[in-house]
Amino acid sequence: MEQARKTEMPAAQNPDKVHLRTNIRKQPGDKQPDMQGTLVVPGTGLSFEGAAWAFEYETKDANTGELTIRVGFSGRTSLVARNADPREQMKQMAAAGKPDTSAISVNNIDLKPGQFVVFENTFKDQAEKRPDGSTPNRPTHYLRWNPGNGYPVVAAGIWESQSKQRYDYGKLVLGGFTQFPLPGKETDMSADAEMTPPADAAMDTAGRGRKKRADAEASMDR
Repeated sequence: MEQARKTEMPAAQNPDKVHLRTNIRKQPGDKQPDMQGTLVVPGTGLSFEGAAWAFEYETKDANTGELTIRVGFSGRTSLVARNADPREQMKQMAAAGKPDTSAISVNNIDLKPGQFVVFENTFKDQAEKRPDGSTPNRPTHYLRWNPGNGYPVVAAGIWESQSKQRYDYGKLVLGGFTQFPLPGKETDMSADAEMTPPADAAMDTAGRGRKKRADAEASMDR
């Protein structure tokens, strides 16, 4: 379990992913999540199933005082990695069964183990243009996640797109890349405005045809 308790940021972080897709089984008024998918702990490859629900919130322009209604997502992940080896999954199951009241505070929101939140990136349009006149492809949203299992807060820049898969064509997809924030930057959302996707990044990464998706989180109550 020592590896699961490792908290330092890996020296070189690969683009571990967040991938959330519209839940096409959701019906108006039910308690099913709006989005489902996976989140990966940076530098480990450990993938956790996640589900998220949309909510509205307001932001106020510091200069004009204008209020803007925005849409975010609150969600949670399983506390057992779906791709961990069997023994490690058993250990994570046992740990998940123990009371854990530890929480990470992000923007006055206490994230308990397994909880995450997604907000719009209000810094996106403030990005300066490149010398060639092009505009950097900044994330449309940012994410903060408390994966539990002894890991620190995880950050991600998120890009919104539409699915190109046949079974959910045109539906909302949220995709991005996880990282451990630099020390002292755990709650600094402005840093996310500087993130850019790797050159070979593909936001809609599902395979061809109808992709099997885990139903474990589909029936979770809020």
